[in-house]
Amino acid sequence: MTIDSTDLVRYHSGQGRIRETLKNVGYECISKYGGPPNLFVVILPEGGTEIYTEVKQCVFKIYSSCFRSLRF
Repeated sequence: MTIDSTDLVRYHSGQGRIRETLKNVGYECISKYGGPPNLFVVILPEGGTEIYTEVKQCVFKIYSSCFRSLRF
């Protein structure tokens, strides 16, 4: 698999509608590549447990992986 800088990368506020955001990115992927995404990768802020829960409760039958950002 080749990933280049034109792939779908989106930055969104955790205060927004997580489910709707993932759904819109999925539709954008279908439009651009002709099929749904295979994986959602989500970078969580510190204390992003509510966002994690919302991402994992989405039932789009698409794998998701959440990573926590760290401050140094």
